[in-house]
Amino acid sequence: MYAQTNAPYPNRLQLVLTPFLGPLAQDGPLGEFDPRRDLRVYVDGVLTPVLTFSFDAPNNRYLLYMSGAFDLQGVVQVSYHMPSPPFADAGANVVPGFTQVASYSTAPDVVVSQMALSAVPATAIFEAGSPPDIMPSAVTLLWGTVGVAKVEIVSPPFSTGFVGPSGIYVFPLAGQAPGIVVFTMTGYDIFNSPIMAGSPPGPLTATATVTITESSESFFLQEDGTFKFLLEGGAGYFILET
Repeated sequence: MYAQTNAPYPNRLQLVLTPFLGPLAQDGPLGEFDPRRDLRVYVDGVLTPVLTFSFDAPNNRYLLYMSGAFDLQGVVQVSYHMPSPPFADAGANVVPGFTQVASYSTAPDVVVSQMALSAVPATAIFEAGSPPDIMPSAVTLLWGTVGVAKVEIVSPPFSTGFVGPSGIYVFPLAGQAPGIVVFTMTGYDIFNSPIMAGSPPGPLTATATVTITESSESFFLQEDGTFKFLLEGGAGYFILET
């Protein structure tokens, strides 16, 4: 484990957990590890409160945001006193008490932004001449990101607006004509600016495609064991019970 300050961030301290695997938790009244409560941070001997924190799972670290800017090259000490019962990591390994003296780094804290978007089902089929209620009702959009604050998913004129960096959205298919529906997800930072990627740089995006088709079959075996026969020209249908 080690603690480190980073020059671009005047009020942030990171606590990297390796070889432990976070997040930390106590099988007792304290529950989840809370650096505001469970750590003591001193800068040149002065107790400096932790204002907020987050657990950065991809990098297995706690990010501590102090109550104000502090001397990144001062003597920064992070102390943890092991309670009873102790805190343990995701593998149930006990985390012993420690005092860390933070190192100082000017290296950029680079996180490669990544996104993934999927649509389930990717193909929706409805039957020619069927009433609207026979058509598949919805497609579920699922997405996840790394290093992205928020996303927007669009398929004009549809738009989710800004939503969280991961989530689920149910897109209704009612009224959709046969064809291909393309959903484009764009990643944004905390200032609502598109995240740029690639060369030449362009907005970070991910896409998912749903194909809506109209079946040309003349009859269908249904789940209840009956057969549905379409009338000529898709003018309607009748159901045969066998």
